[in-house]
Amino acid sequence: MDEQLSQKFSHLITSATGLCIRPQDLKAMQEKVLLRMKALRFSHPEQYYQHLLAYQAGMGLTLSKGENEWQRLIALLTTGESYFFRDQGQFRLLREQLLPDLIRQRSQETRLAALRPQLKIWSAGCSTGEEVYSLAILVSELIPDRTNWNISILGTDINAEAIEKAQKGIFGPWSFRTFNPSTQPQYFHPQRENWQVDEELRQMVTFRTGNLVQDPLPNLALGLSNIDLIVCRNVFIYFDTATIALILEKFSQTLRVSGCLITGHAELHNQKPELLVSKLYAESVVYQRRDSRTQPSLPTPEQPALFPSLPSFLSTPPLPTSSLSSLPKTPAIPAAAPPPPASNPLEPVEKLFAQKDYGQVIAIGQSLLTQTPASLALFLLLARSHANLGNHEQAKTYCQQGIALNSLSAEPYYLLAQIAQEEGHFEEAKRFLKQVIYLTPNRIMAYVDLGLLYEQEGDRNRAKKMQQTAIEQLQRLPTEAQVDEGRNVTVGELLQNLQTMLRNNS
Repeated sequence: MDEQLSQKFSHLITSATGLCIRPQDLKAMQEKVLLRMKALRFSHPEQYYQHLLAYQAGMGLTLSKGENEWQRLIALLTTGESYFFRDQGQFRLLREQLLPDLIRQRSQETRLAALRPQLKIWSAGCSTGEEVYSLAILVSELIPDRTNWNISILGTDINAEAIEKAQKGIFGPWSFRTFNPSTQPQYFHPQRENWQVDEELRQMVTFRTGNLVQDPLPNLALGLSNIDLIVCRNVFIYFDTATIALILEKFSQTLRVSGCLITGHAELHNQKPELLVSKLYAESVVYQRRDSRTQPSLPTPEQPALFPSLPSFLSTPPLPTSSLSSLPKTPAIPAAAPPPPASNPLEPVEKLFAQKDYGQVIAIGQSLLTQTPASLALFLLLARSHANLGNHEQAKTYCQQGIALNSLSAEPYYLLAQIAQEEGHFEEAKRFLKQVIYLTPNRIMAYVDLGLLYEQEGDRNRAKKMQQTAIEQLQRLPTEAQVDEGRNVTVGELLQNLQTMLRNNS
């Protein structure tokens, strides 16, 4: 496919779906376009382009099953991973503070009028539904008398295949990897090797296809108005700045006053939505809809920031879902005051990182994101701080933001590789380490780590090759020099260890 036609596909996909095809995504987009073109037996990509163009007008909620080629392409372009209670910090915040506050407000508002209280939640970009059912579980625990309430929990996604799976409510073991096995039977029942969502829980939720860019919002007919809580996580990473602003304006108009929006970490770092006020918590930034007739009530920066004590990056086990209820309620953290002017605006944050005060790094760093242009250095400081606190999902999001800013930097890929190893995702770790080596061929520890992964798999030939390459690079350095990556080991010590390993594998 030539460059001109590739750009035509990119512009068409963006205009129809809002998905931003970055330069580094073009090759993957071309492969997926060619895959669908061959499936339809088109002899030239231009024919497939015209086919998509003919159905572009049907990209909204009314798309019929007979005109679903766009949905097939979208399924390839937006394949994402989801699992129950993903990002447990944000779910802890929902469980302990945000949802109880919303429930209390709605109950008080209707008590005097003798009306049934109402709670409306929307998971926008819900993928295969794990997030929606996780929200339903929280609501069922927090509102035991929910038969006296009008509760609406809606999940939408542009991927029709994902919505179809969500509606079935059948999930494999991998979707439960952070779910407490002892409480799983309360909400699911086994179906062969999978688990089926209990009917009572399924009755609480609704799923629909939806296009955040093209669909009109608010939408009274679909119940998308006066929403109490919108959860839209790991969705904005697919959009450019202008499209994000458009969707935020729609969300602002769809939320009721005092309603909340939760997004993925750092996804809105350059956005300043007029009707949304940001509130900073230890677990996440939350955006609250204010009354357009009033000025925003911002947090007071003079109050001290409070952060929970969390274990280190290398020793943090997954948090069981059942333990959410036992966690202490986390007070809202005021927005941190910006650091004093300096030749390097990140210098105060870097000093805090060196002192291992990761909570303050996150507080000040998130504040800087709203005040200064985004930088790779700041994204990496935030990613490393979250990683050291065991908040892997937040760390991965900041790494992806860094890659979007500078796809030629090896640093975010290396941190992603470390996190993948910690989580036991070894194939993913190898892929990231290979990317690091491609970008920085002299990255010694990338060869060392990749060699250890190969050795763990029993692939001694590849392990030996990685170790030999690392040794060759180490031999060019002073033996007393310190090796990078915070390993607290000298060149001489590492060289000796690798040579011993190489002899043992010979």
